[in-house]
Amino acid sequence: MTTITTPNGQTHPVDLVLTLDVGRDSRTIITQPPSGNPYISRRPATTKSGSATLLVRDYATARAIVDGFATAGPATLAVREGREVHTNFVTDPRAMQAPPWTSVPGTGGVTSELMVTGASDGPVLPDGTMVTTYARYTFTTASTGGASSFGYAIPGVDLGLWPTGTDLAGSIYVRTSIAVASGRANVAWQAPAPSFADTGANGAASPTAPGVWQRVGHVATTTSPAGNFGCRYFATSQVWPLGATVDVTCALAVPDAAALPGHFDGAYAPPGFTSSWDGAVNASTSTAVSTGGVTETLVFELAGRAQLASDRARKWTVQVPFALAS
Repeated sequence: MTTITTPNGQTHPVDLVLTLDVGRDSRTIITQPPSGNPYISRRPATTKSGSATLLVRDYATARAIVDGFATAGPATLAVREGREVHTNFVTDPRAMQAPPWTSVPGTGGVTSELMVTGASDGPVLPDGTMVTTYARYTFTTASTGGASSFGYAIPGVDLGLWPTGTDLAGSIYVRTSIAVASGRANVAWQAPAPSFADTGANGAASPTAPGVWQRVGHVATTTSPAGNFGCRYFATSQVWPLGATVDVTCALAVPDAAALPGHFDGAYAPPGFTSSWDGAVNASTSTAVSTGGVTETLVFELAGRAQLASDRARKWTVQVPFALAS
């Protein structure tokens, strides 16, 4: 159920569509369809102004909400038992194709790439499912150190437009044949066309044990506008001997996520979620929707007088201009 608590302290049930106006970027963060639970699709950026359109089923409630905004002050919108929605923007999450998977083999290093299929030694997901595809990078020339990375290279295409300050969660499964002293996830975002320049943010470093699949992840905040996202495994000052291997698969890159969700793609959803491909199987973004309820609360200050209107179905709408409270 979605409720609004007006500045005079009264709480009323509403159906809600809330829009933030961030410069030219208008982002719907909470929507409720005509029937069913609300969907929480985007988190708000920093403090901005916008408007809330509140759909109310009866005139008395609508009138009470308008009267509640007659006094300036903070209001609270709360969405209860909503559905959390995440989109993985990695379009080949299980390393089925050579491009866009790639490696940067460090100082002096050279690697060969093998796209492994039908594997019986892939990572095991939380439900016991084994992933049977991964990318393997074998050092045909040893590296002497420097920075190295292995994983999903973001294709040069815009899949949307996200402003500076967007939360970005990413992860990848990795297995190395040698011990790595300082391994981590690197989440990356790509500048919109025509630049397509990549920027990355490293997670906390930790040792990578040899011969064991593990998931590494990180949550960052973008420092520039983005049109696409990715994730890779990153190692610093690592010497890779001749014949060393790095295996990677199950890449995840989820914008507008303040916390790292469990890995998902169109073929797998973590506990409490369902998932599907947004387009072609193993060649498109994928979306996970929670099956359980979540609660979102947004506090804002009235930035103008509330207005009341009705449609032919006698459903009353209240338009509330606001600025987000800090």
